[in-house]
Amino acid sequence: MNARPLGLLGLLFPSLLLSTAQASGDAISFDGTDDHVALGALDPGTEFTFETWTQGTYTTGTSLYHTIFEAVDPTTARNEFYLGYVRDLWQIEIVDATGSEGDGCRSDAADHLCYTDLPPDSEDLVHLALTYRDGDAYFYINGELVVSGTASTPPTWGSAEWIVGMDSDTAGTVTSDPFNGTMDEVRIWSTARTQAQIQCTMPWALTGTEANVYGLWNGSGSGTTLSDATGANDGLLVGGASLVASPFDLDISLGGDVTCFDYDQDGWSVDDGDCDDTDASAYPGATDTWYDGVDSDCDGANDYDQDGDGFEVDEDCDDTDPGIKPGATDTWYDGVDQDCDGANDYDQDGDGYEVDEDCDDTDAGINPGATDTWYDGVDSDCDGANDYDQDGDGYEVDEDCDDTDADINPGATEIWYDGVDQDCDGASDYDADGDGYDSDLYGGTDCDDAVASVNPGATEIEADGIDQDCDGVDGGVDTDGDGLDDDDEVVIGTDPTDPDSDDDGLEDGDEVDLGTDPLDP
Repeated sequence: MNARPLGLLGLLFPSLLLSTAQASGDAISFDGTDDHVALGALDPGTEFTFETWTQGTYTTGTSLYHTIFEAVDPTTARNEFYLGYVRDLWQIEIVDATGSEGDGCRSDAADHLCYTDLPPDSEDLVHLALTYRDGDAYFYINGELVVSGTASTPPTWGSAEWIVGMDSDTAGTVTSDPFNGTMDEVRIWSTARTQAQIQCTMPWALTGTEANVYGLWNGSGSGTTLSDATGANDGLLVGGASLVASPFDLDISLGGDVTCFDYDQDGWSVDDGDCDDTDASAYPGATDTWYDGVDSDCDGANDYDQDGDGFEVDEDCDDTDPGIKPGATDTWYDGVDQDCDGANDYDQDGDGYEVDEDCDDTDAGINPGATDTWYDGVDSDCDGANDYDQDGDGYEVDEDCDDTDADINPGATEIWYDGVDQDCDGASDYDADGDGYDSDLYGGTDCDDAVASVNPGATEIEADGIDQDCDGVDGGVDTDGDGLDDDDEVVIGTDPTDPDSDDDGLEDGDEVDLGTDPLDP
């Protein structure tokens, strides 16, 4: 890559300093003697822009002239337009009446614009741009506006010949004020470009297909032909003008890749947010036609998701409302299917029962047709019954000893000896007198289960005719007259009704007194 100064150009376009892509490879070389390019008669219209990159050797002095370009009447040598470095300043002529460069600036004529500046150094790469519209002319150096003014008479192109690199001071000849150096990307646009537009394309070698490019001569051609990239106006290399390696290191556009350029002329470039710079109907702010697959307003939104809720129309049941979509939180009972599940909006739990008959419409396990799970605190079948009183007898399970039988509860009448604790008092159903001993009729030891004072643990009352301790005899009575009370005989095992239990001839009482065994004959 060729070195070049940073200067204003480097500050404005730092990417130029890093680029390794050159333009088409060649630039136009002028020897400062008789070299120039004849472009012929051109008519870019009532407004235009001229641009070029230059690297030249400028001499100073009041008699020295360096022509960049001119549009000249070949019969009168009067300039319709002229741009050059003349007598130590940049000069622009608009419909010059005298045919002499330099005099207008010195006399401050209305048809001249002048900008006093030191000439560029010979190694400087300088971009020049001149625009004209409605009588107003603007001159830019390296993308910066340096002078502007209003012309008294607008140019009329007619048969004016466009010449690059030399001036015609005499009708029919091109012999004056030559440019010494190289030029590249010589462009004529059929529009007056803005400063931003000029700055946009300065770093690029364009294709010639861009909108409003009237002519583009970028150093391609053969022999004495300088090709116009638009294909419309090839130029003629005159004198010794030739094509040489370009020193400008411009980025090569392949078409459509200059993101600051508005290719479709809709007022928006890619950098401005134009999402399709080949379609003039697509740009930020355009009216989007939904569901046609085209992001007309360049908002980046899915064209099949009008409400921008993340769900396309084929799955979103209302694509005009971002609050309605699959996955949204449904507001129940408002008649709107916010989550697009198609479910009944009055049956939140989806159990087939609407809220006016479902006692808990947030739980699908709770509805009039459900099986109730007792004692979980949930009225699963919506019958309104106490969930802790399964048999409905008015007693909850923590006090009802059998909550599956309505006849069994603390308030029920006990039926004795049926094995069922009807009144839930926890007592034995075979101990009617509640003395702690079951009836001997049902496997117990209580000989009278109707009297609590009669049981095996009671104290015997002698000779009252009642067997209080249920040992089978009445205490204090000697039924067989053997000298032993009946209850004592029960204790030692002798028969209280037989005085000689072992039939050995000695009564039981005597044997006890003698210390013999009344049960051993």
